[in-house]
Amino acid sequence: MVALLAALAAAPAWAGAGTVGLSCLPSAGAGVDMREWLLDRLALKGAAVDETRPQWKLCFKQSQQRQVYWPADGWYAGGWRDWRYGGGMYWSPDYQVRTVRTLALEVVNSADGAVLWQGQQELGDGDNGRQQLENAARKLIDLMPLP
Repeated sequence: MVALLAALAAAPAWAGAGTVGLSCLPSAGAGVDMREWLLDRLALKGAAVDETRPQWKLCFKQSQQRQVYWPADGWYAGGWRDWRYGGGMYWSPDYQVRTVRTLALEVVNSADGAVLWQGQQELGDGDNGRQQLENAARKLIDLMPLP
């Protein structure tokens, strides 16, 4: 009985029923459409795909953000001799501002528009934008619980 309750508590409330459809797609560049590739990935995961009247809409969005990045060592000691500050050492943060490109996935209920699950994956580095999108989308689809 306890195992059954634990299994039910771990599953999302919307698991076990419904069809999915794609509403927002990432652009892979050069006019390449990723719709067929994403539909194949969803079918391999076991999702019931219905593009005409889906109960759950999947929306992929690309974004670019500036984030503060803290290296592992975090802080370093710097210093200068200046009578205004009492001389000696001071602590200065060793941080960098970097631009991060991400791919996000939202699972939205078609009936009321409520976001039921969302995930975000950082796009890797490299020249092949299509491969970066496929890797990030694959990870997001693998993480997404099936509706």
